[in-house]
Amino acid sequence: MIQRIQSLYLFAITILSIVVFFSPLIELTNGEVVYVLNYLGISSLSGVNEILINTWTVTALNFLITVIATLALFSYKKRMLQIRLCIINMVLMIGFYPLVFIYIYFASEYQLTYHLKIALIFPLINAILSYLAIRAIGRDEAVVKSLNRMR
Repeated sequence: MIQRIQSLYLFAITILSIVVFFSPLIELTNGEVVYVLNYLGISSLSGVNEILINTWTVTALNFLITVIATLALFSYKKRMLQIRLCIINMVLMIGFYPLVFIYIYFASEYQLTYHLKIALIFPLINAILSYLAIRAIGRDEAVVKSLNRMR
């Protein structure tokens, strides 16, 4: 399972998705109060744990990305299913960004300025790793098919 490069790509996707799940993605400020967008929603960092906007869809999407990457990692004997799972996962990772920016748009009514955090780039890195995994799985499938013709 771990002896193939695509397994390492899928393992990296799983780890980065877990990091995105627990890291703040965007920091929003209005002068005196600092809010962050994380798995709880857009919540205050002050003493009062106030949730400004509930972002459960971002949390659910990130959880789904993590689960699909883990399923693709453990379905190494079914290469075509693995490719399909990677394609679905890549589409979800690209769809992560419009969803996050919709919530930033909703937060703009509170006159907040935003600062992007480093964890926001991880879904893009995951999409690139997913593409590389698809290519590696396709090469393995081609090798297996060519060996079957030789028999």
